[in-house]
Amino acid sequence: NETIAQMTRRSEKMYNQQRQFIENASHELQTPLAVCQNKLEFLAENTPCNEEQLQEIGQLHDTLRRAIQLNKSLLLLSRIENGQFHETHDIDMNRLVRETTEDFNEIYEHKEIKILIKEEDQCAARMNDMLAHILVSNLVKNAMTHTPPGGEVTIDIKRNEILFSNTSDNPPLDPDRVFTRFYQSDYRRKDSTGLGLAIVKSIANFYRFNVEYFHDGRHNFRISL
Repeated sequence: NETIAQMTRRSEKMYNQQRQFIENASHELQTPLAVCQNKLEFLAENTPCNEEQLQEIGQLHDTLRRAIQLNKSLLLLSRIENGQFHETHDIDMNRLVRETTEDFNEIYEHKEIKILIKEEDQCAARMNDMLAHILVSNLVKNAMTHTPPGGEVTIDIKRNEILFSNTSDNPPLDPDRVFTRFYQSDYRRKDSTGLGLAIVKSIANFYRFNVEYFHDGRHNFRISL
């Protein structure tokens, strides 16, 4: 029993140290990454460059932007797992879904996606404002990103459940791996960090929600509150 207790304490200590390291490293990386991004922008705007050099700078800028987003996502995951979002409110999920969908509809307007929101009941959740916004935003963005031009996104809101569904010609995802960090499907976008759905899963675990993926000719993500 004493040996098992010592092993357990050692494992807990190592786990906490790893989480703390990720948070510290991500935090410290924010400033140098921002400095590099600003210098690249200054270089592109104020230095005489030919077309090839401007393309190289553009590629560097895109890579750096992805690194910044990856860093922010890892820091967010660490903070969620460390339970740093204590302040909670009663969130009107119906309203949050409507507002979030309107915002993304403007961004993806060029794809002419048909969006249908079915409000079968009033859905509410007691959670942190920021995490509620991230949860819904990531699921809406995921659906709209992977919907082909002229496709359809349906969001079905019930009392304790929200179903995000989208049309797509892409094959089904692996339901056992889709919420893991850096999961890569065959049609993953190059600018994706591979952490969007992992963040959704982390928030769901934090509030003891259930989130699942299934494919029935459409891609479906269901969050049960």
